[in-house]
Amino acid sequence: MRILFLGASITRGFFSTGADLAYPAVVVERLRARGEAVQPTVIAQPGVEVAQALTWAVPTAQNIVVVQLITNDFRHSIPLSMYQSGYDALLAKIQAASPRARIICLGSWDASQAINGRGATAADYDATTRSACQRSAGVWVPLSQLYAQAGARGPAGVATPFGPADEIHPDDGGQAKIAQAVLAGLESQQAAD
Repeated sequence: MRILFLGASITRGFFSTGADLAYPAVVVERLRARGEAVQPTVIAQPGVEVAQALTWAVPTAQNIVVVQLITNDFRHSIPLSMYQSGYDALLAKIQAASPRARIICLGSWDASQAINGRGATAADYDATTRSACQRSAGVWVPLSQLYAQAGARGPAGVATPFGPADEIHPDDGGQAKIAQAVLAGLESQQAAD
């Protein structure tokens, strides 16, 4: 099984205490524990927005693609219409490269009621992402409820391989919760097939 993870700093594992604790590594580990032969690819760049991710070469013939590209667009106040057209184009690019891939679209790692510089909420970006994902026959996996849980982020200042942790990025526990949400999304998609 070929699985591609596209994202930004969260997908890279910032600020877990090790790359092996980033959600992509945890997902792969759990799939392998179930007996799956997994060939993972992670393409992630901290701070990236969807428009920048559109320039990336997307590997072909993937079985699963997990996308977590929303948080920076929200936090950088990219206009919602620009974000939507970019996200739609990215999903189309993924489908062109891997027409049979199961797509998992992860939501924003933010409080749903958070407001950006344009007055839009994280929930607005989540709704846009959910609609685009559903139009592409993907599975929408929200993350805002995980972001809100105690012990999913920080504490600020903890030493990590990526630098001192902040209060925004998921910690090891948050990364594990994201991995579990991805696996639940995959299971729900398999049940629907």
